[in-house]
Amino acid sequence: MKDVLWNSLIASLQTDQCVLVLGPDIPAAPKEITATGGSEAISLRDAFCQDLSKQLEEEGQTVNERLLFAVAQQYDDHPAFSTVNGPS
Repeated sequence: MKDVLWNSLIASLQTDQCVLVLGPDIPAAPKEITATGGSEAISLRDAFCQDLSKQLEEEGQTVNERLLFAVAQQYDDHPAFSTVNGPS
């Protein structure tokens, strides 16, 4: 990226003229240390999926599918996490 474009982007961010949006594959946090001594990065999408799965499991739910769309649907369907009131 040319310096003039980079500086324009930085100025726009600083003056609230644009919003920085990061994709789902950005590293969220280092994963466990591997057997070879390195570490694997976990993506933001995978970290979010793990968090939702953990919350479901704490509610006694079995999470069979570890893809974000499936876990998010299961989370949305669970009454403990519902933000919509049922019939009164």
